[in-house]
Amino acid sequence: MYGNQLIVLTSENIGDVCRILRRATGKSQETLALDAELETSTITRIENKQHSPGSQSLIKIFAAMGYQLVLKNSAN
Repeated sequence: MYGNQLIVLTSENIGDVCRILRRATGKSQETLALDAELETSTITRIENKQHSPGSQSLIKIFAAMGYQLVLKNSAN
């Protein structure tokens, strides 16, 4: 979509990053939730920093927006 760009996710910025990327892809919260096979309320809560998603949810969300999420152990 935008080439290979590295985005570092932290517990503090997950909601903001999800919102920014969702808007950049032109998706509504409803469409993203449908594409990621999640509830719309889950997307809303993530973007509003009321929910910390697990790795599988993040992988689904990013894939639904056309991004590949690579998880790396911070100990390495």
